This record gives sequence, structure tokens and C-alpha cells, in this order.
Amino acid sequence: MKKAIIVLVLLAALIPAAAFADFQIGVVGLYDMPLSYIDNSTSITASDLSYGLEARLKLWIFQAGVSALYSQNGDILAITDLGLSFNIWFMRFGVGVGPIIGYNLDSRAAANTGYWTVKSTFDINLGNLGLGVIAYTFAPGLSDLGYSLANFSDNTEVAVTLMFKLF
Repeated sequence: MKKAIIVLVLLAALIPAAAFADFQIGVVGLYDMPLSYIDNSTSITASDLSYGLEARLKLWIFQAGVSALYSQNGDILAITDLGLSFNIWFMRFGVGVGPIIGYNLDSRAAANTGYWTVKSTFDINLGNLGLGVIAYTFAPGLSDLGYSLANFSDNTEVAVTLMFKLF
């Protein structure tokens, strides 16, 4: 009987929260150089970019996301994050932390294992379409995130996204 009451209470809490759920999927293009490498004379070529898909699930103020990227050196990366996201009018601001899971197609071995990222997002939502910018701050380990954030321009790469809201 106690289990049934607990299940009913959880369902009663989740059903209204699901009304505020937001699922987006889209494309992402990442510039594979840190911000400190960008200047006025820098010309960006296709070989400097990683391409892939971005998916985000937002429930109230909580957000989970994954960026699946293919880089020119043969790496396939899944940059995952859990964090907070806030909608203000037609804009969305978010920040999350998560591990990077990678695989190199050429060497058939794990790539970037143990790396963590702080993912900061800014999106402009126009109905079901969203255009955004992502800043990925990379660290070789979870304990190194503070150092990486303190040296933001040396450890941060920028991406743009075009997202479509499914629900």
C-alpha cells in the first residue's frame, strides 16, 4: 500500500512538470580552436570545424544535453551536460557540467576520456526555431574545472546551433 501511495505522489508531481518539458534537436558547428587563437587575421576553414547534432531536454529549470560531434581528425565526441536553463522572453540562458565521451575512428580507441566540460548556452527562440551560441570550457579532469574557467580564453571553444523544438 505504501508503494502505491509513493508511486501516485510521484506521478502527481511529474505530470504537471511534464507540461513544462521542452525537447529540442538541431545541428551544431564547433570551431576547434580556443578563443585565444581568434583574431582579426584568422580565416576559418572547413578543416577548423567539427559538425554534429545537439539535443536538449529541459524540465522546469533543469536541462540535460548532449552534443554529438565529428571532428576532422577522426574523433567522434559526445559532450554531455546537466545543468540549469532559464527562459527570459524569447531568450534562453543555460549552464551545465558533464563528461566527454570520445572515440577515434582512425586508431579505433577511446579519445578525450576523462575530460569534463562546462557548457554555457545562449539561444534566441523564434517560435519552434532557435539560433544559439555555445561556449565549451574544457578541463582534463573534474578537479581542473576551476583552473580552466580562470583561464577561460585558453580553454574555451565556441559553437553555433540551429535548434528545432519538438515539444
